[in-house]
Amino acid sequence: MRDVRTRSPAGYVLAIVLAACSSTPAQPPAATWPVSREPLPDATSEIPADYGPATWALDPDAAPPAAETTELNILVWERACSSGNPATGRISAPVVEYTTTTVTITIGVRPLEVPPGTGVTCPMPPGTPASLRLVQPLDERTLLDGGSVPPAPPSPANQ
Repeated sequence: MRDVRTRSPAGYVLAIVLAACSSTPAQPPAATWPVSREPLPDATSEIPADYGPATWALDPDAAPPAAETTELNILVWERACSSGNPATGRISAPVVEYTTTTVTITIGVRPLEVPPGTGVTCPMPPGTPASLRLVQPLDERTLLDGGSVPPAPPSPANQ
């Protein structure tokens, strides 16, 4: 190892730059798109209390649902600030309510964990792709987003 007393000014600058690069920044991870489609767990009776509100819409890149549809490809938007990060791995099991005329789907998103002393910004990311299974075929029922108040047809415009 070279004696630091013989290091040139450029060598000191390089050492400082390398030391700065080795430290971990105190901010949430940067968003990376596109993200893989997340299969959601089977429906549950309620969204856990530690999950925040979210909205969803049908994925426009997927085939539109038909009467026999039992799997939906959707995009999920959390309503909390997330610095543009996807909700992958933080989406709840859906709550699905079936009536004779509607299927209402409510989804929550667990808030992004950030290091103490840091914050998040509020750029909304593109919808996080997910898929969910219905226990009944859609038939001619209208899909509703339970994350909208009152529940409304799912639409990216609700974001």
